[in-house]
Amino acid sequence: MRIKHTALVLLIGFASVEAAAQSAPPRKGIPAIAKAANGAIVTIITAANDKPIAQGTGFLVSADGVIETNYHVIENGNVAIVKFPDDTAFPVDGVLAADKVRDLAIIKIHGKTFRTLALGDSDDIQIGEEVVAIGNPLLLESTVSNGIISGVRTSKEQGGKFLQTTAPISPGSSGGPLFNMRGEVVGINTLYLKVGENLNFAIPVNDAKLLLSHQSAKLQNLPNEHEVAPTDEPPSTTDEEPIAQKKQTEETYYVRARKGETYIIEYRGHQLTAHCREALGWDRDKGKLGRPMTQNECMYLLDTVGKHFSEDFIVRGDNELRYRPLGHFETSAPVADVLDITDDVLLGAPKHSHPAPKTSPEILKTLRWIQNTLKDDEGKTQYLGADRKSVDHINLITDLDGCQVTFVHETSEAEKDNREEETFHSRTQVNLGELDPTSLTSDVSSPDILGLPVSTVRVHTTDKTASVSLAINDRGWEPPLVIPTTDLLWELPSPYAERFVKALKHAITLCGGKSSSF
Repeated sequence: MRIKHTALVLLIGFASVEAAAQSAPPRKGIPAIAKAANGAIVTIITAANDKPIAQGTGFLVSADGVIETNYHVIENGNVAIVKFPDDTAFPVDGVLAADKVRDLAIIKIHGKTFRTLALGDSDDIQIGEEVVAIGNPLLLESTVSNGIISGVRTSKEQGGKFLQTTAPISPGSSGGPLFNMRGEVVGINTLYLKVGENLNFAIPVNDAKLLLSHQSAKLQNLPNEHEVAPTDEPPSTTDEEPIAQKKQTEETYYVRARKGETYIIEYRGHQLTAHCREALGWDRDKGKLGRPMTQNECMYLLDTVGKHFSEDFIVRGDNELRYRPLGHFETSAPVADVLDITDDVLLGAPKHSHPAPKTSPEILKTLRWIQNTLKDDEGKTQYLGADRKSVDHINLITDLDGCQVTFVHETSEAEKDNREEETFHSRTQVNLGELDPTSLTSDVSSPDILGLPVSTVRVHTTDKTASVSLAINDRGWEPPLVIPTTDLLWELPSPYAERFVKALKHAITLCGGKSSSF
């Protein structure tokens, strides 16, 4: 049979290469096949000059990030991203092998512990045999369909055989696996005939295995990849030019991967793990504090995986990164994503093993009470500031991970139009187990604007060790200076301060806080 190009719809839309076992695996049901394949089938998105142009499917054939797909999936873009069902994303590092005639490509992403699929033997396939297709049509990830092998066809123009199947596939399924009922990949879903009813085709997996055996030891560029020259000019506002530089240098930040709101970013021989804290915006004056627009998520960094940024766009502070999508250039509405650095290792070195902070139901119950009462403004005080403006002092717990706690103190002034402008913001990070519970004190201080009593609550670390991290004015345009310190202080309404001290002392004790030795 000759499969004419004019009658085809390409479906832009894994597998261990170990030898088949001597005894055939047992037959599996469709749910078991789909469950076993979860996490090994990926979406491949290609782009040209930062504009997505095509989407297809691929599947992992080895744990170190080797992926099988169709050539036409990667043919036209100059960059490509691999996205997993759990929203983890990796850039395509390059191409290991490609066969344009057979419409096969083997690409590579960075990693060592990926889940893979088992490859079967397509020469053993029988007409009438049941098969299962899994792909990501129209970004509908992990779509499962089933059918039978209805024929084996040959196309001289396309260099070999095709498995004809009744398992429905759609645009976006290209490069996805076709399984036998033992859960082995026997084909790579490739195209369907637009004319006719349910005429779908897959490339036999043995062709892909042959290509795998001839893969290059050196990564090649994507078929349409070209270098983007570095530039110091402001980014285009027409979206016609990419902000990022394609090729990495020692002086650029490279966004290696993303999982949810956590990013892997490489810079100057280091691999940084950073988690989104918030997005900030400035109406006009970058000399004032930024306005929070999100909490625990980024707004602008989402589509940057696989891109490189100069220090004009990503700025590193003591324990944080700031991504400024418009760079350092003057703008009427500057914005930035702020990320906390949670790990910093040399490239190629294993990640640091961070023991989980101590926790228990009682610890969480106690700290949740403090967090919720502060959120309800029970710890809020008011004073008369300059120009006789009312100034609110607000205390919060923004992050809570067992005994690892982030306290926030902010002040805001009432404006003439009844808006409030934040004038000060600081973050204090501490492990409560490092505090001395016997140092906790509460002393009545100056009354607030209404004449109500206010108490100053203080506590310090065991033996005055400088293990508390204080970031002052952390919502400024530039990253803040982080100061190691020994003491924490709150000014709270006196009636609430008594309950706060009791709860905090209980939490410190539960977290293992010890008395100082002097």
